[in-house]
Amino acid sequence: MKKISLCMVTVLLFAAFITAGCQNEPSGVGQTVLTKTETAQAAVSADEVNKNDRAFLTAFKQSLARAERIVVEYNLMLAEMEHQDEAEEALEHMKTAGREMLYLWNTIHNESHPARKDLQLIKQAYETTLMTYKKGIDLQIEGLTQSSGAKAIEGKELTKKAESELKNLKNNR
Repeated sequence: MKKISLCMVTVLLFAAFITAGCQNEPSGVGQTVLTKTETAQAAVSADEVNKNDRAFLTAFKQSLARAERIVVEYNLMLAEMEHQDEAEEALEHMKTAGREMLYLWNTIHNESHPARKDLQLIKQAYETTLMTYKKGIDLQIEGLTQSSGAKAIEGKELTKKAESELKNLKNNR
């Protein structure tokens, strides 16, 4: 069996800790229970990671990379559209980015089924982040189509929050 890097496991456990709301509940055999002040360090042997967990880790890594590309492209497109004042084209790009985030959510939700509790928590946090980003895009679209600055601003704030969460997931993987 392949070994999973200590760094990746450490980051995944740290992300699980964050998504669990800083609760001190053991999540499985061979894992460290984390507190707010502890550093997330754990070594997981290859036999503790089953086939579904490995498949999830691979899918998660690929999906996270794709989500990051969507965010970068989305932000570049928005910056460009602000200068060109192309509302219709911007709306189409926004809708496409929303569909792509939904596709990533569907893929990870339906095709990845990790067995370990910590990986389930990471999956749940990632799915929530993807949907937060999509909801932000949807609110921005509503704001533009309904001339509601409040909705557009709320949507922008949600996408920024989701971007931050995606960065945290990336940095902690």
